[in-house]
Amino acid sequence: MWVAIATNRWVRIAGPATAGATQLIDPARVYDSRPGAKPLGGVKARLEPGQNRVVDCTLNGSGVPPAARGVIINLTAANTTGRGNLTVYPDGVPTPSTSSINYVAGVNVANGATVRCGPGAKIRVACGGSTGADFIVDVTGYFL
Repeated sequence: MWVAIATNRWVRIAGPATAGATQLIDPARVYDSRPGAKPLGGVKARLEPGQNRVVDCTLNGSGVPPAARGVIINLTAANTTGRGNLTVYPDGVPTPSTSSINYVAGVNVANGATVRCGPGAKIRVACGGSTGADFIVDVTGYFL
């Protein structure tokens, strides 16, 4: 990506040869907590308040390398039974006090997020509020 900073003067700010290069990829589902839903494997259970779960963003042929420093995701809360929230953050750090998505009973809701990764391109999803939910993580890009 190039940006004009003056007449006939351009500066490259993004691309494969720049620091923090963004790679957009075909969307890949790397996690779905609903039993029987693909991708299979891992913990298949809804996330309840106070719980958190590690999501490996390199799974299911996503194309995200283990060295990725961040990911662009779509987070969906599904099968909600009350009020709650999900927080996405890097694996290996304390849970932040902010939410990435808020939900109410009976409504599936999705939100895009850009998240720094922990080692091995892993993120965590934590549940807060008064009720749990199933959740889905689709990756659409990453940062090196």
